[in-house]
Amino acid sequence: MREHKYRVWDIKNKEMLKPEHIELSWLPDGCLLVNGDDRVFEEGTYILMQYIERKDKKGKEIYEKDIIKVRQRIDDERGGYYLGDEEIIAVCDFDYENGCITWEPQDSEIIGNICANPELLKEIK
Repeated sequence: MREHKYRVWDIKNKEMLKPEHIELSWLPDGCLLVNGDDRVFEEGTYILMQYIERKDKKGKEIYEKDIIKVRQRIDDERGGYYLGDEEIIAVCDFDYENGCITWEPQDSEIIGNICANPELLKEIK
């Protein structure tokens, strides 16, 4: 069974609410209620990130919008192979496979996320 776990970026306070402190609910007016500390977020004041059910090579849970360092891998009809030892910087989306270029979570390392570390986005090619 799929584990549904989320974290929330509070845009106004520039603060990440950790999954162990929150329980999410949506109110009839479309606002997001974070039950752990009774905060209510209006649309556009938060970024919701879902756990992708994978951990990086250090055992850290990977969420959408995490910035990761990973070796690039190609999968084709011959199987999968790495493009050398060079690591690339990428942003994790929930669909962590993008066409024929994929990455292995156990070979990746989380170096930040797009909310708290936007300066790392400059390194993405």
